[in-house]
Amino acid sequence: LACANAAPHVTNPLGRPGMPKLLVFALAAAVWASTGSAQGFESRLSGAFSLIDDGDYDGAVQKLNELKIDYPDSEFIDYGLAAALYARAAKGYEEGDREAAGVSMEAAKKGFQELQESELPGLRRDAEFNAANSIAQIARDKAAEYIEKFPVVRPEDYKTAELSGREAVSAYESYLAR
Repeated sequence: LACANAAPHVTNPLGRPGMPKLLVFALAAAVWASTGSAQGFESRLSGAFSLIDDGDYDGAVQKLNELKIDYPDSEFIDYGLAAALYARAAKGYEEGDREAAGVSMEAAKKGFQELQESELPGLRRDAEFNAANSIAQIARDKAAEYIEKFPVVRPEDYKTAELSGREAVSAYESYLAR
């Protein structure tokens, strides 16, 4: 999930190079202690991220929701869900299904915004950036919708589009200020 205009790219937070191995081990140990299966958790989570990479966004959402039942407090699952929803929305926008894409993008934005309070700095940073990406995609879609609906744009349409754009810029500025 790099830039707002790029194709969605999702990084598996368990395998990211910048995440200290000790942190991954500590998280896996905590999961294992609570459920007895750290390896199963990591394997299942990686499987869900593979579905995202393969473009099976609905399959990834389903798998992550199943994982959420066993691991309700996992921020990695929450990140995966938001990433899968973002990728599904991006595909929907590309295919012209604005309504479904908009619903998925709003859900992705909400998921990323909730993760901005994470205790894990890398996850928090990625969530903040991807929340800004989500806001930018929503603003871009609103602008495109207004252009299509109103060949002659009314002043109130400019105001709505401007507010969407300002929200996106504000989210990026907040991210860059950190």
